[in-house]
Amino acid sequence: MPIKVAIKLTVVFITMLVILTACGGKPASLPSPTSASPSPAAMRAKGEQIYQKTAAGIGCQSCHGVDGKGSNLGPTVRGATADGIKRALGSDVMRFISMSEEDIQDVAVYLKYLESQP
Repeated sequence: MPIKVAIKLTVVFITMLVILTACGGKPASLPSPTSASPSPAAMRAKGEQIYQKTAAGIGCQSCHGVDGKGSNLGPTVRGATADGIKRALGSDVMRFISMSEEDIQDVAVYLKYLESQP
């Protein structure tokens, strides 16, 4: 029996050695949790794209106006915060619109920018 155990341990050891060698001897690298955040300009540009064209397949502007000042279909949204956008998306009227947390943050940056425009 001791020889069988020694053989099994040797096989396990060689298998582990082959696996580690195939992997370069290091564990797979994981993405850094401190990856760089997008710049405010990049967030604003992405937020504008979402607001003008992609939210719900047609963009927020179809109801809230190109300039965010509202229309007969939707209220002004200039300066809306991410929390305000989340609350609005939870309402009966806008429940069909799905946006990621990142998209909401980007749109909020764009709406803050719009607030500073004439």
